[in-house]
Amino acid sequence: MVVNFLKTVGKLKHIPRIGWLLRGKSNHVESVAEHSMRTAVAAILIADLAQLNGIKVNVERTIKMAVLHDMAEALVADIDKESLKYLGSKGEEIKKTIESKAIDEILSQLPSTRLGQSYAELLKEYRERKTVEAKIVKAADKLETAIQALEYKVSEHEFLTDAKKALMQLDAKTSGFIIEELKKLKIAKN
Repeated sequence: MVVNFLKTVGKLKHIPRIGWLLRGKSNHVESVAEHSMRTAVAAILIADLAQLNGIKVNVERTIKMAVLHDMAEALVADIDKESLKYLGSKGEEIKKTIESKAIDEILSQLPSTRLGQSYAELLKEYRERKTVEAKIVKAADKLETAIQALEYKVSEHEFLTDAKKALMQLDAKTSGFIIEELKKLKIAKN
């Protein structure tokens, strides 16, 4: 059971982030696993910075959530928001449904139902974005994507805007200087 679970999530190493392909990036495109790794590191950093600024954060919970946040893509691949527009107003709802079913299937491979339930709860918490930990992971996800856009030298405006919006959901001390760094990077690039 454990080996099958790890083999399934290991597929993330070979699944490209589709959005980059749709935006014309044709040579090596980061995998979902590569994206998840830097997102997790960014989440650790942001969580630690938040703690230094007096915000109560469960860093272990944040790390688990960051590592697991795109796990469904091991079975359904990376569904980019550009693709969702072809599904009309129900695109996001359809994506949530298929990702939820994929998560259920992946977690059913674990040797403990309780463990699967705890991971499912983390992913639900991430989707709802009501806790500081979920907001940190979402900010880390958007920050990682914005940095990747800068590295790929693609039009990064939408990604920088998304990252700034997600970071602004955190306290100003924690997010302020990161937002300023992103602004400087964009100015330095032009």
